[in-house]
Amino acid sequence: KRRNKGIKPMGYAPLVSVIVPVYKTEKFIHRCIDSLIKQSLFKQIEVLLVDDGSMDSSGKICDEYANKYENIRVYHKENGGLSHARNFAIEYLNSDYVFFLDSDDMVGSFLSDMKRIIDGDRPDVICFKCCYERKKEEYRLKGNKKITVNDNRKILDDLLKSKMGNQICFNVYAKSLFETIRFPNGRAYEDIATLYKLILQAQKIIKVNYSYYIYNLSNAGSITKI
Repeated sequence: KRRNKGIKPMGYAPLVSVIVPVYKTEKFIHRCIDSLIKQSLFKQIEVLLVDDGSMDSSGKICDEYANKYENIRVYHKENGGLSHARNFAIEYLNSDYVFFLDSDDMVGSFLSDMKRIIDGDRPDVICFKCCYERKKEEYRLKGNKKITVNDNRKILDDLLKSKMGNQICFNVYAKSLFETIRFPNGRAYEDIATLYKLILQAQKIIKVNYSYYIYNLSNAGSITKI
């Protein structure tokens, strides 16, 4: 039985906690985690890998990263689904902000931009765009990185009019928003149900016109696509 490598003193408060639910993504998990390691401010984040009962080598791969990097932690648990994995990790956050990354997806160079926004504005939510990877390594990050400050009414209107994505992974959130909010277990479209609650709680929301998130469309069997 694998041991959880979750209790690791970091010695500092990380800028952002990144929660990565992992389920049978051995073909993709390396590049997912590597996209975080490549960040210029990688040492200023903590990465929480939640192995949700994977039967392939995903859990072993997570252990290898956790053994190598002090700011990567891995938790092995029985399969409970995407919402349960995310809720599990929320209990172990050490930073004031949290970002959710699916284990078959990647993220572009975004941390330095997030730090500037967090340090300057301390928003409740930072929203950005995504690009789609339809074939391996075929995607294009685009946008002018223009920043706008919004209230929750404007963002809710954009969501209802499909002017922005409704996936939970396309935003960075203040941890304080999760004091009373969790993902619904055993329910489809858990992203939408939770995102609207978070936006309603938020006061200051910043939108960045750039597609930092790289959404993989080729893995139909992952925890996030079923």
